[in-house]
Amino acid sequence: MKLFSRKLGPEESLNHVVILHGLFAASDNLLTLGKGLSEQFRVHLLDLRNHGQSPHSSLLDYDVMAKDVIDYLDDQNIKQAALIGHSMGGKTAMQVALMYPERVEALIVADIAPVQYSPGHEQILRGLAELAESPVGSRQAADEALSKWIEDWGVRQFLIKSLRRADDGDSGLVWRFNFEAIKANYTNILAAPHGGRYEKNVLFISGARSDYILPEHK
Repeated sequence: MKLFSRKLGPEESLNHVVILHGLFAASDNLLTLGKGLSEQFRVHLLDLRNHGQSPHSSLLDYDVMAKDVIDYLDDQNIKQAALIGHSMGGKTAMQVALMYPERVEALIVADIAPVQYSPGHEQILRGLAELAESPVGSRQAADEALSKWIEDWGVRQFLIKSLRRADDGDSGLVWRFNFEAIKANYTNILAAPHGGRYEKNVLFISGARSDYILPEHK
């Protein structure tokens, strides 16, 4: 699958950094990070499959997402890159490193561990389903609809960022991400990276109040 990308930094640089976003997000969510790194590196911010402006597919697991990243590197004639991944993107980056270690120069994983997680997005999925079935005409209306399911204002605003006007112009706002594929493959998203070994430099970053990286994961 040919992924959409945003490229920053000097084209002539031989030092490449690939940044992978999390679930329900897109490459523009991490633009600030990309801009900060672009002074020293050629930065590639990717939209993973079923997210942002990348193609949609009924297939969604870490094997196919890792292959998507490798296909992107091949298309850009990049032999090796450092990978930075947040949440689902962190697991994708780990899967790339495990399946294709020779292509990964270094690995940074933000706020996710290489373990299988228990379901924890039920309320979000219910709210997203309601808006998918009954599109609204404004972001304010979307916020009101989601507030029945999602109490946290910040989470709602994060999700609303992924709304766009329907192609026909008359059907209200729709999700940029492929909600049906995410819902159908949710157990795959919770799964742990698997197979292979990666023995180069790895940095895990955990949010101070986050419960995604726990002491037992270390």
